[in-house]
Parts: sequence; structure tokens; C-alpha cells
Amino acid sequence: MFKLKLINTNFRPAFFSLAIVSGIYLAGQELFELQNTKNFFIFSFGVILIYISEVTITLSDLINENVIQTFRSILFSSFRVFMNLVFIPVITIISLLFFATYDINSFEKYSVLTYGFFLFYFLFKNVKNFKKFNEKNFDMGLIFDLNKLLLIFLTSFVLSAETHKFNIALEAATVLHTVLLSSIYFFTVSKFSKLNRNTNLWTVAIVLISSAIFAVFNYFDFFNIFEISIFLSALTLVSLRLFMEL
Repeated sequence: MFKLKLINTNFRPAFFSLAIVSGIYLAGQELFELQNTKNFFIFSFGVILIYISEVTITLSDLINENVIQTFRSILFSSFRVFMNLVFIPVITIISLLFFATYDINSFEKYSVLTYGFFLFYFLFKNVKNFKKFNEKNFDMGLIFDLNKLLLIFLTSFVLSAETHKFNIALEAATVLHTVLLSSIYFFTVSKFSKLNRNTNLWTVAIVLISSAIFAVFNYFDFFNIFEISIFLSALTLVSLRLFMEL
């Protein structure tokens, strides 16, 4: 029985994570290689449905184990449960779907998809085993921050790619980039109940610096868009974790 439970605990998150990443890859191939928009949307809908189904089942298990209230209290509200487990991951999946359609180096594409696989794997696994990890003071916030890291990378990449590929105004792309960064920063900072003058000024400064870097690097083509996106996402993760020290 113990072995079966252990296999289920590890296999199920891996299976659903692999299904999601495989679906994203196939959707990208359908649009990029075969120019089949219909199949792209079918695969995309299927991937999102798989994720939402697994999260719904996992949360139902938490309710049955009577630990959902503790889970809510850790995330501060039901709204944050929805944002961290549904909204942000779904937006990340949509961004991954767009990312998979670009003609980029295979190593870069597979690296990001592999990161996505492990992100969803640990997200499913740690939420499913929340009661056990909570007793060990496991930092769920780290997983959510890694999700935001991927989202920042994907957004920076997609906006940069669209700017170069379709000549979208760099000003418009920079504004969109700024709005997304602002939303993620303020959402994260408020989680620690540290919204005050210092953190607000720090947030505005980091967002403006990141957006300026995004605009300058894309305007002068100092680096390729993959390198720009990695740098901006790393800057975001470091600054988000620094908020805990303020």
C-alpha cells in the first residue's frame, strides 16, 4: 500500500505535467510547422483544461482532508488561492503556447519547456501534499515566485519577439511590460502585508529600471531576445525575494 501511495504521489503530478508540456509543444508545432490554426487552438484548449481539471481535483482533496482553511490562511485569502493556482498558471500556459510557436534555437525551447515541466510538477506535488509540507514549514511562496519568474521571462520574450517580427511599436510593448511587472510586484508585496512608502518606492524603482532595460536592449539590439528575457526575469526574482527583507 505504501509503494502504491508513493507511486501515485509522484507519478500523477509527473503525468499531468508531462501532458501539459507535451500539449504545449504539439500546439506550437501545429501552428509553426503545419500552419494549422484550428489544431493549435484545440491543443491549447486541451492543455488549459488538463491543468484546471487537475487543480480542481487537488483542491477537492484538500477540502476532504479539512486543510483547505489552513491553505487559505497561508495565502491570506481565497482570492490569492485563485490567483496563484488558477489565474497566474493559466496565463503562464498561454504564454508558453505563444512561446512554442516561435522559430528559435531548439536548446532554448526545450530548456524553457523543461523548466515548465518541473514547475507544474512541483506545483501539483506540493499542493497535493500541502498538509505534510506545511508541517515542515515548506515555503509555498517560492514555487509561486518561480511561476512568476517564468511568466516574466515569457512576457519579455513574446513582447520582444513581436516587436521585432511584426514591427509593433516598442513604446506599446514597453507599456505592456510595465503594466505586467507592476501587477506582479504589487501582488507579491501585498502578500507580505508590507505595502508602505518604502516598498512602494522600491517597487516603482525596480519596475521603471526593468522597463527601461527592456526598451533600451530591444532598441539597440545589444543581446538576443532570449538573453534579454532571462536577465529581466532573474532581476525580477532577486528583487521579489528582497522584499522579504524590507
